[in-house]
Amino acid sequence: MKALFGVILTALFLIAQPTLAWQKYDIAFSNAANSGPTYLSKINDKCMDSAGPLNFSVNNKYKMTVEDMNSGVGICLGIQKKIIWAVSHTHNPASLDPKACLVQFSVTYYWFDHWHAAITSTCENLISYATCRLENCLNYCPDLNNCHMTKTGSVGVNVPDSINIVFAK
Repeated sequence: MKALFGVILTALFLIAQPTLAWQKYDIAFSNAANSGPTYLSKINDKCMDSAGPLNFSVNNKYKMTVEDMNSGVGICLGIQKKIIWAVSHTHNPASLDPKACLVQFSVTYYWFDHWHAAITSTCENLISYATCRLENCLNYCPDLNNCHMTKTGSVGVNVPDSINIVFAK
């Protein structure tokens, strides 16, 4: 009887965990020293209540707070939460640059673990480093629709979680 109760309790925890998820993220963008401005345009977001401004530029540092949707809210159940930006060093807004790189901030739930965040770039040398709660979470992938992110950072413990993205020269 105790074993059955333990199994039921574990199953309820695993079902409830994603529905309890709701998180704020402080995202800090920085440029390498002695580099020009970096321009960003938000081109897509999914399951984010607050996904930051449409267009912005990073001269030295730019900070924003974004907030994801509770996973228990209909369409966001079991879906990767994300924001995708076009990034350019030459065009403002970046969405007008046909050679712009894409950078994705994504948050995914792994059932027997917890929430993980990743930063993924379509240009290999665009970002010097990225951290998600002090863990290296930078991935390179030429196609964001067909990508396996091997480097992630655990999130969902701190409110808000800290994400840092540093652009290369």
